[in-house]
Amino acid sequence: MAPIRFQLLGPVQLVHGGEPVPIGGPGVRGLLALLALKPGKVVGLDDIIDALWGHDPPATVRTIIHGNVSHLRRILREIDGPSILTTPPGYRLDVDPDRVDVHRAHALLDRASLATPEVAAALLAEALALWQGPALGGVPDSLRAPELEDLRLAVHGARVDADLELGRHAELIVELSPIVRADPLAERTAGQLMRALYHAGRRGDALELYRTVSRATLGTLGVEPGTELRWLHERVLNDDLPALSRESAAPRWALSRESDAAAKPISQLPAAVPSLAGRGDELAWLDALVTRAEAGETTIAVVTGTAGVGKSTLVVWWAHRVASRFPDGVLFASLRGFDPHHPPLEPAELLTQFLLGLGVETAKIPELLHERVALYRSLIAGRRMLVLLDDARTAEQVRPLLPPSARTMTVVTSRSRLDGLTVSNAAKQRVLGTLAPDDAVRLIEELAGPADLNHALARLCGYLPLALRIAGARLSASALRTAEELIDELGNERTRLAGLQVEGAEDGVRAAFDVSFRGLPGEIAETFLQLGTVPGVLVGPHVMAAVAQIPVTEARRRLRALAAHNLIAETARDVFVPHDLVWLYLRELAEQELGEKERDEALGWTVRYYQAVADRARRRLGPVADPLDFTGVLADDAMPPIRDFTEAHDWFAAEWPNLLAVLDAAFAAGRHDDVWRLARLGHSYRVACPLLDEWTRMADLGVAAAEAAGDVAGQC
Repeated sequence: MAPIRFQLLGPVQLVHGGEPVPIGGPGVRGLLALLALKPGKVVGLDDIIDALWGHDPPATVRTIIHGNVSHLRRILREIDGPSILTTPPGYRLDVDPDRVDVHRAHALLDRASLATPEVAAALLAEALALWQGPALGGVPDSLRAPELEDLRLAVHGARVDADLELGRHAELIVELSPIVRADPLAERTAGQLMRALYHAGRRGDALELYRTVSRATLGTLGVEPGTELRWLHERVLNDDLPALSRESAAPRWALSRESDAAAKPISQLPAAVPSLAGRGDELAWLDALVTRAEAGETTIAVVTGTAGVGKSTLVVWWAHRVASRFPDGVLFASLRGFDPHHPPLEPAELLTQFLLGLGVETAKIPELLHERVALYRSLIAGRRMLVLLDDARTAEQVRPLLPPSARTMTVVTSRSRLDGLTVSNAAKQRVLGTLAPDDAVRLIEELAGPADLNHALARLCGYLPLALRIAGARLSASALRTAEELIDELGNERTRLAGLQVEGAEDGVRAAFDVSFRGLPGEIAETFLQLGTVPGVLVGPHVMAAVAQIPVTEARRRLRALAAHNLIAETARDVFVPHDLVWLYLRELAEQELGEKERDEALGWTVRYYQAVADRARRRLGPVADPLDFTGVLADDAMPPIRDFTEAHDWFAAEWPNLLAVLDAAFAAGRHDDVWRLARLGHSYRVACPLLDEWTRMADLGVAAAEAAGDVAGQC
């Protein structure tokens, strides 16, 4: 079969056998680009609308998208291409990321970082060749991805470094000179050109280049060039600039300091894991932010995600990889924001830790917080440093530790979304998700070796790195325990969390979730508990309002607060999804913390909600023949707006898995009358959109419930 590729680094194209396949206009190309940017991941319908139409979509926007999806599916079928799957709340392109040029570029950049200079140069040249023009060409103007240009700059900079190590100075002078003339503020490129000129015997030209860049930064930004460029200038002046190598890619300490407290570079990084499974997109994002910091942009990155998703592992591993690009050193502190055994550290304590690391004697550390902040900022002003703040709880805990220098980069990890840093400090946020299936298997294999059942084991772990590491550790700890036995143990949902802990350790999956739950404010914790009573895979503010007996606006606020704590994710507007293992924890927590009466009342409200909304939706699909009528069970503003056939169809399509889950739960609770009535309400959707297995299961439940209730009419 001829290879199929998805080209996004240039005009958006589907390439088959080396030739572009006609796919249609900007709307279709934009849809293909959105799906290919996230291979194997769901792209929400609302996200597609926002990306392609912005704030003014046409009234028929959903019909247009459905038509474009059908069009792309037909084209992909004709060339035996990958499938586009309907996965609520949107669509998923089931394709190997290596078939998408963006993800291939990420992979090549990662491989190059571990390769010899010769191999790295070749890999990076291959990556650069993937660009066939400005990225995402031929798509609607509303669809933009500036991170793709950041990726190109990161790849190009790494390739130039490899060529410098190989001594290709003459070629680099020809290549880099016009780039720096066009943009003298691109300091990384200017520094590379200075190195090439110097080692090509053109010391005077290297000094003149520095003067040109210095004039540009002073005239445009009002500041001198960055630390590394000034260090290069000093070395060229002294005629002692060493050749670039992996060990001397950047100076460890760029400028002399008068203060003893600033006399040497800092290195506080903890040890990193030997290798990192996956995370290519996130590493490229962090690398691109380093490039921005080197260009003089104030850079604060926040890596956030649920407990056990590997935030600290990622950031520490990445920091070791890029430490040479921060010649003045790396500061690291664990803020203990979600430590189960200790309270979060106060800013004053953290500043003491940093000041000691910077060489300040204990007796000279000020007592007052604002004086410590002032001393800290004065010591790192102008330095090229990396500051890692791990496990933060709030933005307020972080702010006193933010450096004043535009060329110092700060990376924060937290289980909570620190939106305050985005609003007040222009921080860039990245939510870390679970691993891709193949990367999850690779992580297990690194710990326990290859096995045929590792894919099944990774799936039971929900692809969550903490769970994967525990599973791998349990397998490797005993030669007598087999993957089959562990899969049998984890296959039982009621005991899975108990199986994802290591004897003698308190950092299992359940314990990690417990810390997050216990740290929630009162009403948000109450909503989290109630969420554990709601059957289904997706939840929205309307059903949550019914269960909690609160207004929809308040339910939405609470759900978004839980999303900000990364205990659930808002995958589309008003569509919230907990991670698989969080669902198990929620159900277990609700059983432990809520009484049987509370759980039964919550289920009753859930059933009544779905009966009322399903009844409204079916009446928009067509005439109703049976006497069931749930009008008035809920107020109009307590239900989602369903005004026409399309909205009714979309509601049933999105909620069908939840309807089945509610039926199962109600049947198990003996609510047989509720079950057959709700099943009957779903019949109109079955007529409008023929279903096979899905409808058969609902019908079987309805008939069984009617028989159990002794209701002859319900069996018809």
